[in-house]
Formats: sequence, structure tokens, C-alpha cells
Amino acid sequence: MRNDAPAAAEAMGMTYEALKEMFAEGSAIKRLNLVDEVAAVAVLLASDAGAGITGGTISIYGGTATY
Repeated sequence: MRNDAPAAAEAMGMTYEALKEMFAEGSAIKRLNLVDEVAAVAVLLASDAGAGITGGTISIYGGTATY
């Protein structure tokens, strides 16, 4: 988001902040995920508590997927 979204926002004729708000509004949690929330999933997967998780897909998208 930080790397590609500013150029995408500019190409769409909007500010980066407006683009972030658009994504947040379209999510189930009405905000963007925090870095710590994504990191927590990585820590879980790397820990003994996540040892039984193999080959799965864990979506950390705040409910923005259309399915």
C-alpha cells in the first residue's frame, strides 16, 4: 500500500489519503489492517502454537475480499 498506492491514487485523480479511506470503507472492519495485526499472524505461524498449521491460506485483509 505504501509503495504502490500513491501512484495509483494520483492516476485515479485522488489523494493517497482518499484512496486509503476508500479501501477502509470497503472493508468489513472499516479500517486498514495495522502492521502489528499482520505481524501477529506471522508470529503465530512461526511459533509452536502454529505448529499444526500447514499448507493453508490465511487471509489478513480486513474483510475486503468479495467472496
